[in-house]
Amino acid sequence: MDIQNPLLLVSGLALAAYMIGSINLSVIASKRFGIHHLRQNGSGNPGATNLLRVAGWRVAFPVLLLDLGKAFGAIWLAHLVALPQLAPMLALPLLLGNLYPVFHQFKGGKGVAATVGAFLAIDFKIMLLGGAVFFAVVGISRRVSLGSICMVASYTLWAWLFSAPVNTLVTAFTVAVVIVITHRTNIARLKNGQEPKLGQKAKERS
Repeated sequence: MDIQNPLLLVSGLALAAYMIGSINLSVIASKRFGIHHLRQNGSGNPGATNLLRVAGWRVAFPVLLLDLGKAFGAIWLAHLVALPQLAPMLALPLLLGNLYPVFHQFKGGKGVAATVGAFLAIDFKIMLLGGAVFFAVVGISRRVSLGSICMVASYTLWAWLFSAPVNTLVTAFTVAVVIVITHRTNIARLKNGQEPKLGQKAKERS
């Protein structure tokens, strides 16, 4: 592709990725199904995991699939309209959109679904092995947050083992750091044995 203005292209794609990430489907679905206080129930996080606790699989699973598809599509489309080496880096503004969505008072989820969808498009092998880590950890601990942290933390290792390009390696490391930071309250609850297990009923926050 003949790129006349690389800076304009990069800025435009980064902004588009952020805007796509800012569409919080969990909040939209909760309002659609009459759950108007998602942030006041369960963990208080407006993401797919908390939607699962509050509304159950029938609502949360389609939202999760759409979240994955949204992120996957953003990275995949970037491959079509830009230099291939640029696309992996767009996972970062996409993640920031999920964390600080402009459409939802800059209060978003924790970015795991966006990360999974993005890495499915960036490097399927990394995501496949990361997914194996997730299911193994959740199967043993019954805690989605711990599985998510271990999955994303493993991305850099898989990227290095598969000799991924430097931009993918840097993206994997940066995303992992951000996800661990967004899960700091979960880490504290895990240390205290207070983190909810998979399938545990949500309790309204005081």
